[in-house]
Amino acid sequence: MGIINLPDNVELILERLKKYGSIGYVVGGCVRDTFLGKTPDDWDITTGLLPDVVKKVFQDYRVIDTGIKHGTVTVVIDDESYEITTFRIDGTYSDGRHPDDVNFTSKLEEDLKRRDFTINAMAYSPDVGIVDLFGGLNDIEKGIIRCVGSPSERFEEDALRIMRALRFAITLGFRIESRTWYQMHEKRESLSKVSKERICSELNKMMRTQFPNFFDLLYKSLDLFNCISPYFTNDIDNAQQLKEQNVLIESLMATNNDANAVVRFALLFQFINNPREVLANLRLDNKTIKSVMDLLNHLDDYKHIDLGDVERKYETRKLINEIGFENTKNLCDLWQAKIETNSPINKFKYLKIATLMKEDAETVKRFGECCDLGALDITGDDLIAIGYEPNKEIGDVLKVLLNEVLHDPYKNKNKWLITWAKELKEKQ
Repeated sequence: MGIINLPDNVELILERLKKYGSIGYVVGGCVRDTFLGKTPDDWDITTGLLPDVVKKVFQDYRVIDTGIKHGTVTVVIDDESYEITTFRIDGTYSDGRHPDDVNFTSKLEEDLKRRDFTINAMAYSPDVGIVDLFGGLNDIEKGIIRCVGSPSERFEEDALRIMRALRFAITLGFRIESRTWYQMHEKRESLSKVSKERICSELNKMMRTQFPNFFDLLYKSLDLFNCISPYFTNDIDNAQQLKEQNVLIESLMATNNDANAVVRFALLFQFINNPREVLANLRLDNKTIKSVMDLLNHLDDYKHIDLGDVERKYETRKLINEIGFENTKNLCDLWQAKIETNSPINKFKYLKIATLMKEDAETVKRFGECCDLGALDITGDDLIAIGYEPNKEIGDVLKVLLNEVLHDPYKNKNKWLITWAKELKEKQ
């Protein structure tokens, strides 16, 4: 367990640093992921050499002053970027996010003890082996998220660490150590200092988890979300809020482990009066906001859909036309989650509708059935040739024709559509 197989470029970097008088170490997330059996996304390196010296060591490569003020330069080798940071001691964090100043040090221990969690405070060098001063390996083995040193100090330094602790616990399936957990909630008000973009990044990662403890941790952490968004404190009185939050957690549990973030965001914000405003305030991207709002706008549509094949398939094609193929499948997942928890009288019927409509959507895609104006086998020029004026009238006729095709995709043939368009013209 004490040996890490390093990429060739990382070994090259460590060898060069050693040649210039300092043992270099891979550090942080790449060490953690290796011992979790994952392939690291990137390899961060730390060294006792000062940034200016590091730049000279790699002067034959492209070097970028990524964060030179804080001791970090990026070396580009074979189009891959590697951050190399000098051992450092952070100063005070007056903004609750960034150190006001940093002091470089020659001691790896000083650098490691400023880091957030024990599982992120490990380093490795082929010459020294694993450096684990705070029990990170033991915490990985036991599945624990624990702050390095004082949890209170770590969260005062950087409030985003509160959300990072929750995210690591959720995405790794770990539990949060009691002192760390207590201070997360004690310091929760400081989350207001953190940019919404960074919180949004953490939320997105949480929503894609595969671990079932996601639901339990989310439920126990709702007070953290109170400090991020007015959603949990406004619009709903306390008693109703508690009831709906319980439904929320049950709904999230009802989604499959592979349910995507859009479905879970929709479940998370289904009770608020102004979800679009809250989603935008959290800095979600416009595509995700639109997808979530599309789901929320069709939240209860399943109650009005008949089990009969013809009507159900028509409703499926209509949905694909309006919100797209992927989001129609997402909507069916959302319905299934709600139906499972709300236990309506016609629960079996509604679950069957959701299941069949998801299958219908797959059939539409497989056979390339027409679900939008662009796929109609008739053009505006065809309609002009019949006698329609080249204005809004053409658009209106195309919509009528599309509705017919949504009912019966076999009608999407140029000959039939022209015949039907002529009949409509004659009725004017």
